[in-house]
Amino acid sequence: LLTPMLYQVFRYPLDGHPDEGIPLNYGLRRVRFVEAVPVESRLRAHFTVAEVSERKPGQQLTLFGVRQEIEGTERPALTAQWESLWIRPSGFNQAGARSPD
Repeated sequence: LLTPMLYQVFRYPLDGHPDEGIPLNYGLRRVRFVEAVPVESRLRAHFTVAEVSERKPGQQLTLFGVRQEIEGTERPALTAQWESLWIRPSGFNQAGARSPD
């Protein structure tokens, strides 16, 4: 659920376009499932940009702080640090993608 929630907040094209670059889910750190989510609960998520760095030329690594909340409860459903890698066209070869023939 985090990917569509992030798209609602940041409004960048998560499907990407090869001319602009593509986003990749790079992984999660420090994931904590704090509270069980009852069926049909309403959820919301808060994202903060904790860190942005260049992993390799053409590759931007963003670390988000994430807190997913359940409506009507005090404790969050989930807390985590989420890594997203944006690969610009100049970074495709460094990511292991094939060059066009």
